[in-house]
Amino acid sequence: MREAIYRNFRDELNKTIGQSFIFQKTDPVTLMEDVCLREDEFKTYSKLYCIEKTDKRTMMTLLTVVIIEDKERGRALIPEIDIESRDNNDKKELEEMQKLLDK
Repeated sequence: MREAIYRNFRDELNKTIGQSFIFQKTDPVTLMEDVCLREDEFKTYSKLYCIEKTDKRTMMTLLTVVIIEDKERGRALIPEIDIESRDNNDKKELEEMQKLLDK
């Protein structure tokens, strides 16, 4: 989820907090706020912090994520992600796996 946010909101985040953010959710019943510590992100399901919100005017429902500034980390800029080289690497890996399966 963090990588998707980096890819889609890199420029906006770099103007303010960069990659120094954590995910937050509010329990709709108890209204208690919970944050996902950065150290725990790798073992936390994204769906726990994605909440469906419906726009009252348009009645469109979208998945939303709330991020807040991580006070314990200094601001660090999000580097540019080279999507083409990553896609090429993924294609190469798929081709290699297909060759292994064909043997």
